[in-house]
Amino acid sequence: MFGRFDIAWETHAQALVVPTRALMRENGEDVLYVVRDGAAWRQPVEIGIGRRDVTEILSGLAASDAVVIAGQG
Repeated sequence: MFGRFDIAWETHAQALVVPTRALMRENGEDVLYVVRDGAAWRQPVEIGIGRRDVTEILSGLAASDAVVIAGQG
């Protein structure tokens, strides 16, 4: 019998998080693609703690930004 679980060893209240699958690593930088004026733009970001499904964004992204989560590769 097997089980899967997560252990929270650190939490950040009110953290800005994105789906981990939206993050990409390009030229040594963590980047997201955000939608502005109907086009996707490359946005370098600083990441914090993460889990399998979400990752904290420390800087480089506003809460109002629309993030591309599929097809950015």
